[in-house]
Amino acid sequence: RSGFRVALPIDDGEKRYKSSSDDFNDQRDYYIDFLSDVNPDILDQQDGTDVEIYFYAYEWWGKKLNEYMREDLVWVAGSMVFVFIYMMVHTWSAVLPILGMIQVLSSFPLAYVVYRIVMRIVLFNMMNMLSIFVILGIAADDIFVFMDAWKQSEQYACLASDLEKRVAYVYRRATKAMFITTITTFSAFLATAISDLAPISAFGIFSANLILA
Repeated sequence: RSGFRVALPIDDGEKRYKSSSDDFNDQRDYYIDFLSDVNPDILDQQDGTDVEIYFYAYEWWGKKLNEYMREDLVWVAGSMVFVFIYMMVHTWSAVLPILGMIQVLSSFPLAYVVYRIVMRIVLFNMMNMLSIFVILGIAADDIFVFMDAWKQSEQYACLASDLEKRVAYVYRRATKAMFITTITTFSAFLATAISDLAPISAFGIFSANLILA
């Protein structure tokens, strides 16, 4: 088993840096570009052999992580568009889906303030962003529950002619179902706070805050 380490300062062939702090950004960019070029060549050498090569570099991984994030943002946008269209078809309204999307997006700043400032949790990794798929489902589900209660209220003649009473009835009926689904999901995520793995614990706490927000 062998390991090879690379450290600063480096010599790029044109300029010899004096220390790790000497034009650090230039050294880092050169280092990342070098790793991006050499990584495929290193991994290709293990094909057809019994040798297993593991490649890891913090700066290079940070760059690849940003690339993966940009690619995954397409799936996030696609999920939001799909949920928006599905809600619009189900409710026959564009206003409710728009307000639902606004509610989802506005919950992130509030949840982050509670998470970072109130609870003083510094760790915030990419896993936390997966919670957007959870909150999209909850928002859509709440709108569907409310709309179903609204349609059911048409069966009562005393409510159909009085908008105020009808809305009050719908809120009383829908709130119970929405409260149960919200509190169970909140509790499930909050339970992961006891995990010994910091990223899992942070994800659960942030998602729980997001649901309450």
